[in-house]
Amino acid sequence: MAPGMDTSILVWHYTIGSRESAISDSGCLLAAVDGVRDHESPITWFSARQDFEPTARIMMIRTEGRPAVRLSRFETAKIGSGLVRYGLPRASAIPWLKLCGVARIRLADQKRLERAGRNLGADPLEWFGVIGPVSLEAIAAIEYSDGIVPWHAGSIS
Repeated sequence: MAPGMDTSILVWHYTIGSRESAISDSGCLLAAVDGVRDHESPITWFSARQDFEPTARIMMIRTEGRPAVRLSRFETAKIGSGLVRYGLPRASAIPWLKLCGVARIRLADQKRLERAGRNLGADPLEWFGVIGPVSLEAIAAIEYSDGIVPWHAGSIS
């Protein structure tokens, strides 16, 4: 990130540190394909939220036979070898409501996703996306956190 850059003009793709090597090797952020219906387009997800996107927390089964639970931000960082976020200029991403149409997300699925996100503390109006993968060349900033300290350029440690 350029010194003095206003990061509020960026939307962020939040992920865990253990995925950083695969992202670097591929040269891009890959679009999510899990749960994507046949008629929908895969989306690489971003959030305008500047602290952390609640929907990016890891789901985990803690007890066999029990439902999966969403870990806290700190637990996600601990299990995921830290947190990483990739900043894309907001103008390069599609806002949620327009994205639903572009990606052909049905209204019932849109409402289900919004409800699930709100239940986790997210605001769907902060959601953005890009259809398909996003080249790392388009990324304006990469920042790291251990889940406790504020985001910073550099490395996870």
